[in-house]
Amino acid sequence: MKNTKRFSVKIWIDGSSITNPGPGGWAAVLVSNGKARLLGGHVQMATNNQMETKALEEALRALKTPCDVTLYTDSQYVILGVHKLLLGQFPNTNLEFWKGAHQVIGLHMIKIEKTRAHETDPWNNLVDMVAYQCASLSLDYNELYEDAQELLAKSRKR
Repeated sequence: MKNTKRFSVKIWIDGSSITNPGPGGWAAVLVSNGKARLLGGHVQMATNNQMETKALEEALRALKTPCDVTLYTDSQYVILGVHKLLLGQFPNTNLEFWKGAHQVIGLHMIKIEKTRAHETDPWNNLVDMVAYQCASLSLDYNELYEDAQELLAKSRKR
């Protein structure tokens, strides 16, 4: 049996919708081995929950190999949805968005941590800000930082 080491990755996700439904944005930051990758995107019309789910899918899709993931979210909707997917069920709403997440979620070992919105978690505050920027300004992000702390420092200046 081949012993393959799985990377450990921490992921923070958030979604935003300007008028719910309205212009939508999502963001994720992936942190591993002192490096960080910031992802974000936008759509013309979506709900907040749809963008939360899109952030989950895109973050997991960005991982090129199976990983041990600690997922941080302030969305109870995502937490309950992930638990359903891990049990082989689909959430009752936004099925088209959950199907995308379902395609990639089983590749990874996932531990979910609830974080409080708009509180003291700087990574959560970052994805909250970026998701809102993506929604309101129609922005996309795909940035790699060799030093994760550099991203946090830069985010304080945004």
